[in-house]
Amino acid sequence: MSQTIRHPKFGIPVRIAMSDRTQIIGVVFVRQNQRIIEMLCDERIFFPIETTGGLRLLNKQHVAQVDLLPLEEILAKRDLFPDIDVQYLSETSW
Repeated sequence: MSQTIRHPKFGIPVRIAMSDRTQIIGVVFVRQNQRIIEMLCDERIFFPIETTGGLRLLNKQHVAQVDLLPLEEILAKRDLFPDIDVQYLSETSW
């Protein structure tokens, strides 16, 4: 019987521009030492993003651009990121 190894995931606040020009603000999750670009280039067709409307699956083929949100925007929109430790972000070099 094989055992699945779980790697901790980290939430990254992002703004995603889709090919139809819609924008989605939410949190994508990556493994420790993984970059968002690596997650976007892996073999999966879809990836999850957590938004205020719930968890969504996005098709990578329709993603036009992904931007990390600046700390100022994260702080201004705290209600969009209830699980993000904004105090930690404020104290570190984001």
